[in-house]
Amino acid sequence: QESIPSYNANPDETKYYGGVTAGGDGGLKNDGTTEWATGETGKTITESFMNKPKDILSPDAPFIQTGRDVVNRADSIVGNTGQQCSAQQINRSEFTNYTCERDTMVEEYCTRTASITGDWKYTDEYREVTIPHSQFRFSMNGLKLVFSVTAPVTGTVESASLSVYAAFFFLNSRYTFMNTTFNVGLANGQSDTYPLSGATGLQVTQ
Repeated sequence: QESIPSYNANPDETKYYGGVTAGGDGGLKNDGTTEWATGETGKTITESFMNKPKDILSPDAPFIQTGRDVVNRADSIVGNTGQQCSAQQINRSEFTNYTCERDTMVEEYCTRTASITGDWKYTDEYREVTIPHSQFRFSMNGLKLVFSVTAPVTGTVESASLSVYAAFFFLNSRYTFMNTTFNVGLANGQSDTYPLSGATGLQVTQ
């Protein structure tokens, strides 16, 4: 051990040896494939193979010219000397194939800016809506009377008021509706209208 420089009794490569009875390669194949795909050496070999110039076959190549020369001089080479040799008239067609390669995947991007032309103006529509009492919904939440209504339009409230008709005594009852809290003190058969100051600016939807 002292005679061998950088001697290591347990190098990293020992993980690939599973003993004389091992049936596999201990991950050598997987590590080799990974190194080929991610290592610089494997990438260099792959790039060299992919970018290697294609072999160009030319009709003027020496080995093709030699073959054609043999065809043209067949009579002088073989002659009509053998017992089984006789002159024959042969008609044949010669085909030459040329292959052109091109990259058919072409990506192009176009941009276009659109603009709006013409005349337009912003307008506000003001609508006065009266919701009859028949569209109000009433329920009890413990000792509290809860009433609600669905807005017939969508928009921003400019002003609102609530008209109340007393079918029984309210005795200065306190109510909250559309962000406004107010007291109602009406006797049986009386009616009154209460401005809802908190409703201004409230967004409502149908």
